[in-house]
Amino acid sequence: MKMPPRKLSTGKREMVSPSDPHYTEKRAKNNDAVKKSREKTRQKAKETMEKVSILKQENEMLEERIKLLAKELTFLKDIFMAHAGSSHGITVDDMEIKSLLEDDDEMIEGKECY
Repeated sequence: MKMPPRKLSTGKREMVSPSDPHYTEKRAKNNDAVKKSREKTRQKAKETMEKVSILKQENEMLEERIKLLAKELTFLKDIFMAHAGSSHGITVDDMEIKSLLEDDDEMIEGKECY
């Protein structure tokens, strides 16, 4: 389906005198709208940057917590293994804990990739 031909602009605009009160009022309203729009854009950019900063700080704290918890887990595993390996008559293989500990290692390695 063909579109109807467009009307070509002749480039003629109605000449409006800058001293015309209607024109002056429209320009003033437009200038105010532009100022308001630009201020709103600046405010939104500022809020976004503040949020980015807060999220970066929170992310750093969470990464430190992950490191701390990984160290704690390793420490507790070492204590458990030392205790399980002592002469209590219980072995790690008997309690099927070895596979659980391996699963924990895989889970920690996966989280450190984030």
